[in-house]
Amino acid sequence: MIDSSLEAGNSGGRRRLCWTRWFNSDRPRGSGDWETLKNLRQEYPRKICRRPRAIQAVTARKEIPAERTNQKFYSYNPRRGFVCRNKDQKRGRCRDYKVRFRCPCRRRD
Repeated sequence: MIDSSLEAGNSGGRRRLCWTRWFNSDRPRGSGDWETLKNLRQEYPRKICRRPRAIQAVTARKEIPAERTNQKFYSYNPRRGFVCRNKDQKRGRCRDYKVRFRCPCRRRD
C-alpha cells in the first residue's frame, strides 16, 4: 500500500492509512462498470482490508477523477464499492473506471 495518512485510533493514538493499488476488474459493456467491493475481494483475495475508510475512482485511461466526468453513479462508497450503470448516463454508456481503497497500512515484516 502507498500514500499514507493518519487517523485517530481507539486508544487515542494515530494509525497510518494507506491507499491500495488500483483495481479494474470490469469494463462498461453490458449494464455498466461494476467495481464492487464484493467482486473485487473475490478476484483479489486479501488485497483489500475488511473495512475500507475511503474509496477513489478515476477513469482507467486518463485517470480523470470520477467526480469530474459528469457521469451519475449508482454506488460510490467504501462499503459497497463503485458502480456506474449505462442506463443512468446521458449518452448511454459509462466510462471505464478503476478504483482504490484507503485502509490501515500493513505492517512490514
